[in-house]
Amino acid sequence: MGKTNVLEAIYFLCMGKGYFSSLDKYSVKQTQSFFRIAGIVENDNQQETKIVIKYKEGGRKEIEINGTVLEKLSDHVGKVPCVLFSPEDVTLLLDTSEARRNFLNNTLVQYDADYLKAILLYNKLLKSRNAYLKQMSYLKSYDEQYLESLEEQMALPAAVIFEKRKELVLTLNGLFEKTYALISGEHENCSVTYQSQLFDKNILQAWKETRNTDKILSRTGFGIHKDDILLWMNEKPIKHYGSQGQLKSFVLSLKMAQYHLLKTIKNTKPIIMLDDIFDKLDNERVRHLFDVLSTDEFGQVFITDTDQNRIPEIIGQLSSGGKQFTIFEGTIQNTTVYEPA
Repeated sequence: MGKTNVLEAIYFLCMGKGYFSSLDKYSVKQTQSFFRIAGIVENDNQQETKIVIKYKEGGRKEIEINGTVLEKLSDHVGKVPCVLFSPEDVTLLLDTSEARRNFLNNTLVQYDADYLKAILLYNKLLKSRNAYLKQMSYLKSYDEQYLESLEEQMALPAAVIFEKRKELVLTLNGLFEKTYALISGEHENCSVTYQSQLFDKNILQAWKETRNTDKILSRTGFGIHKDDILLWMNEKPIKHYGSQGQLKSFVLSLKMAQYHLLKTIKNTKPIIMLDDIFDKLDNERVRHLFDVLSTDEFGQVFITDTDQNRIPEIIGQLSSGGKQFTIFEGTIQNTTVYEPA
């Protein structure tokens, strides 16, 4: 009916890009050629900021803040911190290292401008190196000095990314362990650890040693783009040993840890979006989750659900109260206000 689209729009306003769509063009409604999203964000001091994001197929995306178009999209990232959890996260975070790296990136870019610059530069140079390797594989001729030049440029942002990811995972793990204990009722011992090739080798030396292999494969096989985070439950990989409820609690706790970290660093309460969280989460875990969400630690929370009766019961237990929006075929049909408990 469009419930997830609401969360996608909120996320877009916060981050300047979509959560569920990898490219802007995929966020455009079928039969249409553009989209425009507008919203007003109120900070802790009740100051309002109007954000407008416009995109037209074949054109450049624009972000307006209070009527002024930003020169760079990266200038907006982190201004409105947010955390989004969806059922797809469980599969993605458990199955793909790319999704786990994206989780680290999504966290760091919201508070660290140096990290954002480093990851943008590294990815740009990595793309150039891979393109050169692929192009020259047809000609069987390589300019070694050009490759060395690219690698020397990549090494500095790679070192920045490595150190910041290492620090992040260490901090996240402490927050994650506490959150998982609250949501699960302390039934399991869970943790996350950082895995990187840079722990074992100097990156410039490694690129020199693997250059011939990279030429054969036409891609860069060593670097921070191969980083990962390992997910453990009772000292075993959770992917192979966790139940559906445990897996979902694990990923949800990881997002809650992300929330607490952003809240502490940004000194504001990020927006939380929980998409269809009740799927495969048993009643006990749901109760533990809302015990956590009902504290003063959290600000605005958006929850989607297919059961129109369940949300009012939950809102009724919250000291802050809330609103229920019923969405039908992409539009809000009615709104119900629930006073604080």
